[in-house]
Amino acid sequence: MKYTYLFSMMFMPLAFASNTPPADVPANVAANVPAAIIVDASNSMWGQVNGVAKIATAKTALQQLLQDWPAHRPLSVWAYGHRSKSSCDDIEQIATPDNADPAALKRSILALSPKGRTPLTAAVEQAATAMQATGGTIILLTDGIESCDRDPCALAAELQAKGITFTAHVVGFDITNERDKSQLSCLATSSGGRYFDAGNEQALLDALEQAQQPQEPAPAPQIVLNGVEQVVATHRFTLSWQGQAQIEDKVVLVPLGVAPSPGNGVAEAKTYGRSEAELLAPAQPGQYQAHYVFDSYNRRESIATHTLNVVPLTATLHWQSAPMAGSELTVQSDIQSDAELSLVLVERGQNRLSASSRASFANGTGKLRLSNQSGEYDVILVSNWHANAEELIRQPLTIQPLQTQLNVASIQGQTLHIEWQGPGAEGDKIVLVAKGNQDSWGGALDGDFPAGTTLTLTAPAPGQYDVLYISDYYGNQTELARISVDLP
Repeated sequence: MKYTYLFSMMFMPLAFASNTPPADVPANVAANVPAAIIVDASNSMWGQVNGVAKIATAKTALQQLLQDWPAHRPLSVWAYGHRSKSSCDDIEQIATPDNADPAALKRSILALSPKGRTPLTAAVEQAATAMQATGGTIILLTDGIESCDRDPCALAAELQAKGITFTAHVVGFDITNERDKSQLSCLATSSGGRYFDAGNEQALLDALEQAQQPQEPAPAPQIVLNGVEQVVATHRFTLSWQGQAQIEDKVVLVPLGVAPSPGNGVAEAKTYGRSEAELLAPAQPGQYQAHYVFDSYNRRESIATHTLNVVPLTATLHWQSAPMAGSELTVQSDIQSDAELSLVLVERGQNRLSASSRASFANGTGKLRLSNQSGEYDVILVSNWHANAEELIRQPLTIQPLQTQLNVASIQGQTLHIEWQGPGAEGDKIVLVAKGNQDSWGGALDGDFPAGTTLTLTAPAPGQYDVLYISDYYGNQTELARISVDLP
């Protein structure tokens, strides 16, 4: 009997409510906030609650919600999982704001027949994108979590970075697993919305009714931002504030006169409800402004600022005189910096992105592999901070040519003692190959350098061989010297 009753309700005339909003909702808000309802029609909606299929209960609840919907509040309706058993693209907009035909919408909702998967993240993304010109509220009714390899928690931030803002309220129907509830709740709270738990028909009706009530944006808190007026490049400094910080608020440092929009910050930190945060000054000197950014998911604004001057960092790099091509250069400095540092070798005057080699730099020391080609180069010390990389110091370097030599010191049977002169860099090799062989990997034997200056190689049998010095410069194998030897 109950199953029949549910479906009989669906065929009641669909009439939108009058222009009058609910008494507890401001008229201007209720009438103008666009909304989108997303219905889960995945296969699991055939499951039952109190002996009734969840899809039937959902249709009844939607019918009731739409009967009370304000006439002038724009509405679109979406569904997923109702046309294909396995597609993550099975998402359909079954009603648009400019085509709110109650009879057609009733037919579309009644026609939903659960079949497939749960691409809820993509469905919310499509609904939010469709409302990007105005923003709006999304109400997602689902009985399960994402099943199409998307992260619902990350969606709000991803869309906000594209300038798309929305608020998602999630109604979880017959969801008992706490981890599943957590994922859906994260989708809601990360966009400024709420999560509603519904375990039966009445709870579902109540949750949908609450979810559709528009909310006034929370007022921004009163904040006073304080900090140092001058800081040395790549040194840490502290900003503090007075006022009630929100968990998602940020302090963002930008060049003076630049808006603290996503992508413009040279340093930033979330407040996490604290009263201070530590930032790293950029490598480039100049005037900067710190902004306290009130971040209420679909509302982001600077509510306090503090100006500071970043002064140059003074330091020099030191290394041994006349470094040779292909060798390993030990670079040292007395630099005082809080940033993660690295060394970059480039041809004279070139951008650091065209690096010949790179190396880490810590505790005032780094070891940089030099190019096999002599000439004029620059050594650059780079400050690395999150996605930012900035040039701190650039000094010229002349790489001297090096004559690589091999000499057979002695032969004992099939064992050779090889004296060598060359770069001696990590990865270089002296190898023994059949005479005339050009493939350093196809020889009879190869061996890494020992600690001393003499290398011992043993041939597998008497014969004619070549001894090669092979330089391995970041995977680029180069033959620097070759001698021949006969083993009778």
